[in-house]
Amino acid sequence: MDQQRRKRSQSTKDEERHTDMAHRRSLDDSDVRPSSTSSASSHHPRSASGDRISTTMSSMHSRRERFLALLAQPNVSMGKLRSLAWSGIPADVRATAWKILLGYLPTNRDRRPETLERKRREYYEFLKQSFVDATRDDYEEKTFRQICIDVPRTIPSCDLFQVPVIQRSLERILYLWALRHPASGYVQGINDLVTPFFVLFLKEQMGALITFHLECLLFEFFCCCCLVVCFSPLYGVWLSFLALLLTLLLHHLLEHEGDVDDIDVSSVTSDTFQIVEADSFWCMTKLLDSVQDNYTFAQPGIQKMVFKLQELVSRIDAPLSKHLEDEGIQFIEFAFRWMNCLLMRELSLNHVIRMWDTYLAEGEGFATLHVYVCAALLIQWSSQIRQLDFQGIMLFLQRLPTATWAEKEVEMLLSQAFLYKTLYQDSPSHLRSSES
Repeated sequence: MDQQRRKRSQSTKDEERHTDMAHRRSLDDSDVRPSSTSSASSHHPRSASGDRISTTMSSMHSRRERFLALLAQPNVSMGKLRSLAWSGIPADVRATAWKILLGYLPTNRDRRPETLERKRREYYEFLKQSFVDATRDDYEEKTFRQICIDVPRTIPSCDLFQVPVIQRSLERILYLWALRHPASGYVQGINDLVTPFFVLFLKEQMGALITFHLECLLFEFFCCCCLVVCFSPLYGVWLSFLALLLTLLLHHLLEHEGDVDDIDVSSVTSDTFQIVEADSFWCMTKLLDSVQDNYTFAQPGIQKMVFKLQELVSRIDAPLSKHLEDEGIQFIEFAFRWMNCLLMRELSLNHVIRMWDTYLAEGEGFATLHVYVCAALLIQWSSQIRQLDFQGIMLFLQRLPTATWAEKEVEMLLSQAFLYKTLYQDSPSHLRSSES
């Protein structure tokens, strides 16, 4: 009996010791993670905002690394790329991701250089046939004249598109697209749709030079800081901290969009412009091929989208729909431009580019999502619109107060559109019952 008691006692002590060791390991693990209740935080206080910034930077870096890893694979999974791209694409990998999502570049990594070279060569040959060796008939001359009128009006607030060499590039892209799509020809509004591609691919071609300059400047700054801290007793700690800080800063600069007007094209060569022009032409073509009926005679695709928008608003926000009807507002009067230009004139160019990350992730179904985005945009201002008369409504809708928007507002708009799409797209019976 005494031996049994001693064994039970020893077993109990072993369990307590193991439990205590496990408890200590859990405490050690918790010290690694930021915690407002940890003893370390009480002795070495850190601001909550600092923790959030660190977490955000880490998350952004991790997201960029996932894109880089995916795009570096021998064969990119389109499903994974679409899933990642839906929530936004880091700026420094966006150009490659867009080209793959649109089908301009193959998913096979080894075939991309040859494909780019071949497609750019094709474009240059088309240009030669259409501008050097060709004689225009009356229709072609009229088309080119209209393009030359519209191009200077393209995003007039953006200095970049007032540069003559860029305007000539846009004219060639639009004219060549019109010649290759005789069923529709050139339609006003298409000039807006080429601009996101042109800006993105111009940044891509300038990216190597910009990155080199950034690295040189950061290296010089790093050397100056080293001279300052070299006499500090914590020299090694400061050196590691500076290296981490500069790495995060470089990643931040590469991952974020700068202002379009900050692009300096004075040092861009003609060869670079030709590459940007060719890539913009093919990608715009890929985009418009999926909505071709938006630009054929009478633009039936846009008519259908406007009708869907009107029906959707009546189901989601009946008071707003009724007020518009009572004031004699026809959806076609304001929503035609929203569909024709894909909200290019309602949002800033950088915000449109972010929105197109999601659109291209949707594939050929992006036009459907766009209707829900327009519904979310209109309903967002429901309370203001319902206080206005006909003239006030039309002025408000032509100049939506989005100038102060940040990217988070675009994210919220896309999220709300996705919610509407999830709730309403495949449940017509539910929609009808909600009206009654």
